[in-house]
Amino acid sequence: MKILLLGSAGMLGSAIYVEGKHRGLEILGVDVVDAQIILDISNANELTRLIEQEKPDVIINTVAITSLDACEKDPGLAYMINARPVAIMASLCKRLGIYLIHISTDHFFTGDRRLKHNESASVVLLNEYARTKYIAEQFGLTNPDSLVIRTNILGFKNSPERLAFADWIFKSLQENAPMQLFDDFFTSSLIVTQFSKYLFDLLPLRPTGILNVASRDVSSKKELILAINKKAGFHRTNLETGSVLELYPRRAESLGLDVSKVEGILGLNMPSFDDVVDDLVMEYRRISSEV
Repeated sequence: MKILLLGSAGMLGSAIYVEGKHRGLEILGVDVVDAQIILDISNANELTRLIEQEKPDVIINTVAITSLDACEKDPGLAYMINARPVAIMASLCKRLGIYLIHISTDHFFTGDRRLKHNESASVVLLNEYARTKYIAEQFGLTNPDSLVIRTNILGFKNSPERLAFADWIFKSLQENAPMQLFDDFFTSSLIVTQFSKYLFDLLPLRPTGILNVASRDVSSKKELILAINKKAGFHRTNLETGSVLELYPRRAESLGLDVSKVEGILGLNMPSFDDVVDDLVMEYRRISSEV
């Protein structure tokens, strides 16, 4: 089985690449930098040429502009990266018999607090990021042999240029920096390493359509940071509470996902909130010990 992994140098793509190699799979990493194959996904001709040349059995697409600010500032670029390439891939995959896995988002729900949204829940598109990611879902589903995964991921980039959310949490806690904790922003987050394992467990089963792959619990960002603070032993007490509704651009904040469908497919329970916190702290300590 040959797998073409788009976005292999990103936080999620890197974890997927490592897991795929660990399982002995033939996996080709594609990205604009630091990859086996260097490619700008917005170049339709080059993307088409690559897929027709490699003829993979599976394409996994993790590429996206995830910065809400960047998407608002340049909606055209957001469309060219987040959405249009998926239309091209879906068409090629349908013609060539390739299984397409597109990694989407959970930024589609608002006003529901801790509600767990299933795959058929109505969406609300509050910003350009959500709009382009939802368009991408629709493009991907034009290929009947496509899987669109909605998720919320945590992981470490360890890059001084741009910190991932988990990097920011641990850095701020460790340095006693000011932090504002949102108690009205809810997610069902998974760690990228956890997500990658479930992704490859799903691969031989070849599910199609939309599928939530996330934690089975819904928690606020405040609850997540407080749990990390306690578990990692930082003992911070000067933590302020704020509201995500004060941020611009406006963002969906009720991102809980119902994972009963994926649990039924895999025959297991998805990780709990405590499982996610435990594994995230363990991963932080592992990375810190290697520095």
